[in-house]
Amino acid sequence: MRNKWNSLIHLNAFKSVYQTIKNKRLILIYQKTKFTIGKNSKIVGNGYLIVGANYKGYGYAPSTFYMDSNATFKVNNTKLCNGCKVKIGKGANLEIGNTYINSNINICCNDKIIIGDGGGIAEDVIIRDSDEHDIKYDGYKKNNSIVIGDHIWVGMRAIILKGVTIGNGAIIAAGSVVTKDIPPKVLAGGVPAKIIKENVEWNA
Repeated sequence: MRNKWNSLIHLNAFKSVYQTIKNKRLILIYQKTKFTIGKNSKIVGNGYLIVGANYKGYGYAPSTFYMDSNATFKVNNTKLCNGCKVKIGKGANLEIGNTYINSNINICCNDKIIIGDGGGIAEDVIIRDSDEHDIKYDGYKKNNSIVIGDHIWVGMRAIILKGVTIGNGAIIAAGSVVTKDIPPKVLAGGVPAKIIKENVEWNA
């Protein structure tokens, strides 16, 4: 495991991490990963957090993990493969369970994102709970939380946008754009994503 710790970690952030991790939890930051934690932010939960891990011999693509001030990241044996870009905005809450996440994940959390346990998220998936810029019309919400349930399979290059809940056991087809809620145990796909088949099951 030599040369895995990244020299870009600021000492204050490094200290902050270990003040918030209890019960012998481990944070492992792989090389070519920029890891930044803002003031009063915290990482909580169970087990380990791994950021920027090599995926099947592909090498260490640059990764970025950034928490703004007063943000919270809840983990449960969470592993983010290389090429990941994770941003948790000021006061935002990100929760990732024990779900397999492939390389080049792009998560932008400015409100709240929950990803459950026992699922699989493929390469190049984008998950965003914010438009980042304001749009002016009645009833508009710039930020809106996302809930991705347990045992969910998200295919390559899918995009999951703000305000969406995906039910347990669902499958999101590759290249889909999810803009509305997806019920449990369905196959959904397309732009925007729609139900293709119901009562589906999948094995990891």
